[in-house]
Amino acid sequence: MAATAAAQATAANLAPTPTLSPPSPATLPATSTAAAPVAQNLIDNRGLPYQLEGPPQLVGSQLLSLDAGGLLQIEGTVTNAGGETYSLVKANITFFDGEGQVIHVATGEVQKTPFGPGDVATFAAASSANTADVSTYYVKLEVEQ
Repeated sequence: MAATAAAQATAANLAPTPTLSPPSPATLPATSTAAAPVAQNLIDNRGLPYQLEGPPQLVGSQLLSLDAGGLLQIEGTVTNAGGETYSLVKANITFFDGEGQVIHVATGEVQKTPFGPGDVATFAAASSANTADVSTYYVKLEVEQ
């Protein structure tokens, strides 16, 4: 009984457990206003998986892969959904084989300069690799101001 009485006395002297609450918005660290690139995993018209990445103000769409005489050609449309004008927009495309090895890199420029807010334009780039050897590709949209 002495042990029980001692345990009760010790428990009575303990401070209450504090209740945790989330920090108020004023105490949270500031977030960056710079927009991160946006990546999308997609499937093209031939059933090839590809990844499209670029600044959030550039919206890539209608990517097509075409067999151009045994070589794979990529065509697409880009929309400037932001508020800035760019002197050049490029689509850098990396082609991969079934083992994930790079087999070709190509660049296509958007066919409109300058490329301003609300503008829509196309690009195209071809691989020197055989169409049958390409199992996936990666498109990265980049801008120059």
